[in-house]
Amino acid sequence: MASDAEVLPGRLTILPPSIYGSPRWYAKEFQDAMALVRVKGKPDFFLTFTCNPKWPEIKESLFEGQPPNARPDIIARVFHMKVEALLADILKHDILGHVDAYVMVKETQKRHLPHIHMLLTVLPRDKPRTPADVDRVVSAEIPDRLTNPELHRIVTSHMIHGPCGEWNILSPCMADRKCTKDYPKALRQTTSFSDDSYPLYRRRAEAAPGDPIMKTIRGGANVLVNNAWVVPYNPYIVLRYDAHINLEIVCAVTSVKYLYKYLEKGPDQCLVRLEPHERMREALRHDEVARYELGRYITASEGYWRIYDFPIQSKMSR
Repeated sequence: MASDAEVLPGRLTILPPSIYGSPRWYAKEFQDAMALVRVKGKPDFFLTFTCNPKWPEIKESLFEGQPPNARPDIIARVFHMKVEALLADILKHDILGHVDAYVMVKETQKRHLPHIHMLLTVLPRDKPRTPADVDRVVSAEIPDRLTNPELHRIVTSHMIHGPCGEWNILSPCMADRKCTKDYPKALRQTTSFSDDSYPLYRRRAEAAPGDPIMKTIRGGANVLVNNAWVVPYNPYIVLRYDAHINLEIVCAVTSVKYLYKYLEKGPDQCLVRLEPHERMREALRHDEVARYELGRYITASEGYWRIYDFPIQSKMSR
């Protein structure tokens, strides 16, 4: 007769995809999103919209001396209204072209700032096919301070990456003393398409509309920042919403699966357990319910988002 050490039957407990926000739910939503690609084709735009805690709607609702992170309920409600307004601009007013399908997922940073990721597929007539089409929709340059001072303020406040690298090795984007986002970007006179996920945007070194600016980094040092540090954006959208809104052109079909997986990855989780050898039987009990409860981390902003019953994922196909 086999001993217990030889026969370890184990036990499997499943957390079904009907549980909103569970790992299997995200897997199901990923399969639905990929079905849109089969019908509508690859997405054309990848948009990231991050909450700005300095919005007047948030600041006017705070008590005197109260920081925005002390009112996650206000942050959740205001950001939801901004997202609804942005969706109306994109879907009804066609500011990026007539959208044929989209997938949007909401996430929350651990510092309480919610953000959304959105993949948009537009009709063939509105797809950016040439460098001139890309330049009409996306800019990666500092605007002119004299002709458009408000856009200059927003871009220099929200759309400058870092600076990181040798100027700030403690930046969150740094890994092995290199920027994981590949900043600073190479300066170039014209936009061109690449085999990567996104085009190589125009970042002029001379005769550019905007002048270099000084940015103060951690430690008080001042760094001269030019177009190599600008995160791609749409001028109309960032001017209208005064926030960090990154807009990228999706030009590689090979990156589609990665992008949809990035959207539907769910919240970050980490669970580590060390078991002695004699408790091997317990280790074989795969309990997805317990793992989901122990591994997730919910901020106050995310808690209010769920209390208000705001959606964490939406998609549409016309």
